[in-house]
Amino acid sequence: MKVMIDAYNLALTKGTGVATYARNLSRSLKDMGHEVSVLYDVPMAKTQNEFLKEVLFFDHPDARMLAGASFDHFFTRLKSVVATATGHVSPDYIPVKGQVLSQHIESRLPSYDHIYNAPHLYYASLVYFRVTGRFITIKLDDPPDIAHWTYPLPLRIAGARNIYTIHDLVPLKLPFTTLDDKQSYLGLCQKIVATADAVVTVSENSKRDICTLLGAQSSLVHNTYQSVSFPEKFTSSSRHELTNLLNNMYGLKRGEYFLYLGAIEPKKNVGRLLEAFLGSDSTFPLVMVGSDAWLAENELSSWDQELTSHFSIQGEKILKSRRVIRLDYVAFANVISLIRGARALLFPSLYEGFGLPVLEAMTLGTPVLTSDNGSLGEISHGAALQVDPYDTQAIRHGINNLLIGSDLASMSEKGLTRAKNFSPTVVNQRLNAVYQSLAH
Repeated sequence: MKVMIDAYNLALTKGTGVATYARNLSRSLKDMGHEVSVLYDVPMAKTQNEFLKEVLFFDHPDARMLAGASFDHFFTRLKSVVATATGHVSPDYIPVKGQVLSQHIESRLPSYDHIYNAPHLYYASLVYFRVTGRFITIKLDDPPDIAHWTYPLPLRIAGARNIYTIHDLVPLKLPFTTLDDKQSYLGLCQKIVATADAVVTVSENSKRDICTLLGAQSSLVHNTYQSVSFPEKFTSSSRHELTNLLNNMYGLKRGEYFLYLGAIEPKKNVGRLLEAFLGSDSTFPLVMVGSDAWLAENELSSWDQELTSHFSIQGEKILKSRRVIRLDYVAFANVISLIRGARALLFPSLYEGFGLPVLEAMTLGTPVLTSDNGSLGEISHGAALQVDPYDTQAIRHGINNLLIGSDLASMSEKGLTRAKNFSPTVVNQRLNAVYQSLAH
């Protein structure tokens, strides 16, 4: 089949769970033998020169802004909105022939056969929907068999079967944790459910929410789950090599730190996690990998670097160490090393569509503390230390249990076994079943 996916989250310079989903989807589609096109909305100038198209597509975002300095960025986006007033858009084909050296961003690129681009398409489509309540139609000379939108977007491709992935309904379930326009978001999701050829989601918990809150028929919504896969070159290092890397790069000892992966935002429950950790018996640090998001300062209010330092005596020296270590962004290869070397992943999020860090940790054999409800309870069932995410004392007790260490080996084995339920092969089979159901 010919399949087109959106690049709505792929253009982000920092990784997110949804961006990982889109990249993994593209690779899964290629593995299954589908012809994959990716639709970007890079704000690049129009040109008929094919080589220049490739150059401009891979140009740095800051350079694009400088090159377009004669046009204010706001008016450039406004022009894109006006251009969609008819409700129809025809993207440009970007001939990528390998003339631009793109190896430095290879890990962020999807797998693809063809690239298309329509400047500011995703921003313009959301504005268009808020004003008109309608979707923008994409017109292509050779439309794909399947258009798979990896996020709720008010777009459709004429002549294709349109599938939409709704990962979760966080803006509706926890409205106080996001800045989304809730009325517009609800309207968009309801419109998707009413018009989609199929809706894909990533857990049974999310499927129940979509059916219950949006009124979707169960037969319309397909849970494919998510998978993770790591290049062997990132996971094959010996214990000795891993120990040296952690010490040399971060000053960490393997098995003697806890790890949190994710943005610093209310839905991730960082405030309670920090309060629980700082109240625990741990002399090991908590390493937090993730950038600040909305209301990050509130979530970090219980953490003061000076007040939460740890002091230890070695011989005649008093050594000071940090109990909480913040890493804003870490390269993918080093994230894998941090997971492999951690005593445990701490991820007591309030609500997730799936909970990718939990699966990543289980796949790498790292014990997990996570929430006992929603998709996190579902994905980690029987393989993690589950706690009530609203109970700080329960989180603290969980951390103290991980310090004892008697169950760590068992948790690692159970995690490895549980992770096999979400292998690329299993997820690909579920996804392919959805596609085949639309081919008839």
